[in-house]
Amino acid sequence: MSERRRRIAGAGALAALAAVLYGPSLGHPFVTDDAIYIVEANPNPYLADGEDLAWAAEEGGNLYPDFIEKIAEMAIIRGVSRG
Repeated sequence: MSERRRRIAGAGALAALAAVLYGPSLGHPFVTDDAIYIVEANPNPYLADGEDLAWAAEEGGNLYPDFIEKIAEMAIIRGVSRG
């Protein structure tokens, strides 16, 4: 099995497990040539440690403090670019 197929299968397995454990609202995985993304469709997801979005980030290798810091950095950049 190719690395890409293995990654897709892994993302699908994680999405299925998350749907069973947390309900289908966790998000939807999609794969590019470089990465696997979980799209959170909720415009106001819970960001608390242990909640769905934080859990998905941690499953992707992002520790909770780094995840929150990245969100803050992106918000600052977005605010500056909008002037």
